[in-house]
Amino acid sequence: MLRLSRLRLHFNNGLITVLSDIGNMAKSTGEVFRANAYFSAVQTIKSLPKEITCIDDVKDKPGIGKSMMLKIEEYLKTGTLKQHKEMKKDPKMKLMELFTSVHGIGPVMARKLVYEKGFTKLSDLKKIELHEAQKLGLQHLQDTELPIPRAEVTQHVDLITKTLKKNYRNDVEVVACGSYRRGKPFSGDVDVLIAVPDDPIDCLEKATHALREKNVIHATLAQGPTKFMGYIKGPEHVRRFDMRCVKFSELPAAILYFTGSKAFNTKMRAHALEQGYTLSEYGLCSKKLRGKKLQTRKASDWVKVKSEEDIFKKIKMPYVKPEDRSI
Repeated sequence: MLRLSRLRLHFNNGLITVLSDIGNMAKSTGEVFRANAYFSAVQTIKSLPKEITCIDDVKDKPGIGKSMMLKIEEYLKTGTLKQHKEMKKDPKMKLMELFTSVHGIGPVMARKLVYEKGFTKLSDLKKIELHEAQKLGLQHLQDTELPIPRAEVTQHVDLITKTLKKNYRNDVEVVACGSYRRGKPFSGDVDVLIAVPDDPIDCLEKATHALREKNVIHATLAQGPTKFMGYIKGPEHVRRFDMRCVKFSELPAAILYFTGSKAFNTKMRAHALEQGYTLSEYGLCSKKLRGKKLQTRKASDWVKVKSEEDIFKKIKMPYVKPEDRSI
């Protein structure tokens, strides 16, 4: 039985990145079946409650067949995959990565740009018709690739809070999530939750209207009933800005989910399932209701919680501070 000579921290995350890269490459070439095989393995690895330290840890798991076992075994031995290393050396692969850095351009479109149109630089995108979100992504690419200092995120959140309380409703609660709440010195975007005591359906429309009226929102990428994606104007740079509206009863689970990290959330959801619960961004409910559509669930289906700490207690998991969730 193959075992690591020492425990590699964040082993699963590294393996997930490698397999995802290969899956995206397969997807871009139209190899849907092959791509799905990699994505299926990734989902299984994400659900594991602990780091993989030997090949037996993934034996007989969903989405892990003989071929995938060999790849994981290679990664266990070498910390990489030969296939992935060769793929990353390919100049065209690097060009595809360049184009997918633009919001709204995925691996399939990037491959067409590189292999069919022969594009080699971002300025080549001016030769084709882009939709509005892609235009914004290209326009603000340099700004949004810059890390946002913690102090600047605080300024944005304070301005959002002040604006909404004065121009929307005084009882609104604004919580900064993501890496900011995990105590990181820099963030990739400004990620906030907005909570109101009643139904949040009209919350987002009214909140974004108030923020636009005061020129807080710079531009919009997408907006749904409860979720906004766009840009906010900083002191020197335009920043990516995501905002989600929830009602107070959903806030503990939403804060937990949007604080992250993704790997921590995956492990916590797996632990909840072991304890007979399903945990999501919307709340905690019985495992028996897994797969049941949210709109068909009754109020009695949800476990009542008042804080993140309550969720940890319900699923019998020791409380982990936000700054310790960056796994």
